[in-house]
Amino acid sequence: ILFKLSLNGLINNPIIVNESIIYIENTILKSASRLTGMKEWKKDLNLNNSFKLISKKHFLIGYTNDNRVVCVDSRNGKTIWKSNKNFSLQYDPVIQDNSIYLVNKKDEIYEIINMDLSKGFINWIYSKPIIDLKVLSIPSINNELLTVKTEIKSKSLENKKVIKNILLGIDLASGKLVWEKEIIEIKDRPIITDTLLFFINEMGMISVLDTLSGKEIPLSFEVPTIEESQIKKVNL
Repeated sequence: ILFKLSLNGLINNPIIVNESIIYIENTILKSASRLTGMKEWKKDLNLNNSFKLISKKHFLIGYTNDNRVVCVDSRNGKTIWKSNKNFSLQYDPVIQDNSIYLVNKKDEIYEIINMDLSKGFINWIYSKPIIDLKVLSIPSINNELLTVKTEIKSKSLENKKVIKNILLGIDLASGKLVWEKEIIEIKDRPIITDTLLFFINEMGMISVLDTLSGKEIPLSFEVPTIEESQIKKVNL
């Protein structure tokens, strides 16, 4: 054991940023050296400790109990910016490049919001107020695309409730919908690479989509011939 931190309450969501351990103790943001444990700074920002701290470079993002997103300089605890509007965040924020992505709920309408990391202004908002759309996960993001699983409720011609699970592909630069794909219920957040999107449905089956088009890519498995199987048995 290198050191012990003396605490005045429960801590939540500690993260390592450069040479510091930064954590929320009650509602206070605190920093300590990860090498010695010595306290570096503390700021009472009234933070909501049920949401994770996230960071990139010296930009540290938190969510307050008065429903604001706040950006703090991790080197000294000074506030860089605080959002002017209130947000009702549904999931932890995500940082990609120089943007923060939020899932917000405004008057029962779900929004996906892109905010500038260093300045805090809103770049774009994606929402569909004319349909009953619910965002079901933290977004998965690569360099060009944001994907998120959603639930859309509608009614059939017989006036029966219809629920569809839809994956959305949203362009990072513009916030415009690129594609949508109806899927079987999936349990976890999809995994995204530069070209492919992977997810497992509730039946345990793996599906792969092309990130550019949202089209499904068939999975192929090579079945060994009888001769190949016999050779393997001999080698055993």
